[in-house]
Amino acid sequence: MTKQDTLSQCNTATFTWTSTYAPYYLTIHNSATPSGFDSQDSMIIVPESNSASWVVDLTSGTEITVNVMDSAGEVAQTSP
Repeated sequence: MTKQDTLSQCNTATFTWTSTYAPYYLTIHNSATPSGFDSQDSMIIVPESNSASWVVDLTSGTEITVNVMDSAGEVAQTSP
């Protein structure tokens, strides 16, 4: 899974991953909190593509972790 090195508030960030079993479920959260798939996380559902875009709504300097889970339950994660 890849993410941009630098994210800017109010700009679009794009994440890509290796295609496996669609659909995909992407969560983005502050790296200071535990990672995983939590109902408190914002989830982006990606029906078929191996990429997703997100308008950054976190303050500058916030480190994020991105998780993507495929329909088989396999999870990939970025590091902060």
